[in-house]
Amino acid sequence: MAFSVAALAVPKQYGPVSWGLLGVMAIGSLKRAIKRVTLALGVSVSVFTVAPGDVQSFDFSRYRPLAIGELVKNYPAQEGLAIVPDIPIRAKVLYFAELRDLPDDSRRLIVAWAESMNLPRVPQVFQREMKISEAGIEYWVPVQEVLVPFLKAELRPGEEIELFMIYIGQVYGRHVLLVNEFEHKSPHRGRVH
Repeated sequence: MAFSVAALAVPKQYGPVSWGLLGVMAIGSLKRAIKRVTLALGVSVSVFTVAPGDVQSFDFSRYRPLAIGELVKNYPAQEGLAIVPDIPIRAKVLYFAELRDLPDDSRRLIVAWAESMNLPRVPQVFQREMKISEAGIEYWVPVQEVLVPFLKAELRPGEEIELFMIYIGQVYGRHVLLVNEFEHKSPHRGRVH
């Protein structure tokens, strides 16, 4: 099978940029991958506008188990913004029940990534990030705003949850993963599976 490597430049308006590896994929599959990403995130975005919290159409199977720490090892730190394509992962983490406004540098990366993927509505979906921990390392990850009420209602600080995230790249060496969904052991209230 033949493979190609594609890289993506980010417009100057987003600050200093590193060339981010878009991925190694079979020749001719880039368009299919972008369409798949658009459809997957389009479903996530439509969840907000049609029925907030309804995860019935969420495709859990496209998220492969991968520890955040392993992902970080696979993508060494880069300067400026580095964009990668949609890399869906699922990871078990501890939930802290702490939220904060999305930092400007993370917002710039999300906007640049969304523009590169032709997903103009995605930046509005992520307004805050939540604190999580994996293997004793703390991370702040942007979370879809529609999930926040469910996180608050269903989870307790220190509870183990499984997050369904998309790795979109780095900003000044800090890895950014977008939280699209979560699962936990206790039954969901108000969400349909």
